[in-house]
Amino acid sequence: MSDVRRTPFLDCRSKAGSRAFPGLVPTAAGMPGTEVARAAAAWWQTKFQGNALVACGVHDQLLGLPIMQQFAQVINGAPPVMEIREAGHFCQQQGEAVAQAFVAKYLSSPHSKGSA
Repeated sequence: MSDVRRTPFLDCRSKAGSRAFPGLVPTAAGMPGTEVARAAAAWWQTKFQGNALVACGVHDQLLGLPIMQQFAQVINGAPPVMEIREAGHFCQQQGEAVAQAFVAKYLSSPHSKGSA
């Protein structure tokens, strides 16, 4: 297991999801889940009307900024990727910065009922 997936886990039992996840992600056309992934992408691109923020840890060795930039382009109305300079794959560990950025985006959004 790579160091990237080892970091936040305390013991072997807490690593089960991390070990199983790579086998669940379709990586080639025709694999189980590719049609569901395409349908989900189409929904995010054409039907989603909410607020979105995509954050990426600059040191993410699992997905990385280029993939997250492509992901953000799929989401209707998503701003450019928020780059978390101090983070790797688990940028949610930088919770306060991510939460503040989302709230700022939400409050400035035309979809928000709480717009200033």
